[in-house]
Amino acid sequence: MTRKKGMPDPSHLLVAEKRCRECLYSPTKIVSGERKQQVIESCHRSGTYFVCHKGSMTGNNQLCCRGFYDNEDTMFLRLARALKRVKFIPVPNTDSESQIEPQVPAK
Repeated sequence: MTRKKGMPDPSHLLVAEKRCRECLYSPTKIVSGERKQQVIESCHRSGTYFVCHKGSMTGNNQLCCRGFYDNEDTMFLRLARALKRVKFIPVPNTDSESQIEPQVPAK
């Protein structure tokens, strides 16, 4: 069976290759400290991982947050690491500023 172009690779845990500016583990996270703790606890209870919000914004609901990968230890992460089934991929670009064409200065 051939995977469609752009579809997540089901044979690996896909992890953002770096943290974004709004990462759950950064000082500029986009949620409160209380909500962060709820998210982390939920992931631990279910044994899974936190989906990178940049991934979910672009339709990749399987992309693991790099901050979560670096700081947490769930059954899913342990299994993926033990089986060497982790693949690091670029963080999707969702910044509206970077999607605007650069302006050429007037002469």
